Amino acid sequence: MSTFDWESVRVSVPPAGWVELEDSTWDALISARAGAGNVLRQVRDGSRFRADDQEVVDRTIDEYLGAAGIPPRPRGYAWFLRLPQGITNQRAFQQDLNTFITNSDPTASLPGDLSVLVSSFLQRSYS
Repeated sequence: MSTFDWESVRVSVPPAGWVELEDSTWDALISARAGAGNVLRQVRDGSRFRADDQEVVDRTIDEYLGAAGIPPRPRGYAWFLRLPQGITNQRAFQQDLNTFITNSDPTASLPGDLSVLVSSFLQRSYS
């Protein structure tokens, strides 16, 4: 699996129709596998967490991404995803992705395995 270059993601205000991703391991994996053309980042003006809590969140995300063979994300950004054509909201996106994973490999649970499945789903969804 190729390494994702976080610096290739534009820093920009997201256009209409883009959704903000959560500060989670799952959404970080999605942002890495969606490709730079489908992800934007915006400097975050403060955190929803205390500084030490944000550090724990960031470290957990970095460890999860590392287990999937992905380098750590730059810190201090909010991340946004362009939804694939035909998917109208973030909930529908997550449902479609989860259905794809369940139908493809219902036992997948490790970051590396999930990374492959997320990549397959996104490649199909954005093509």
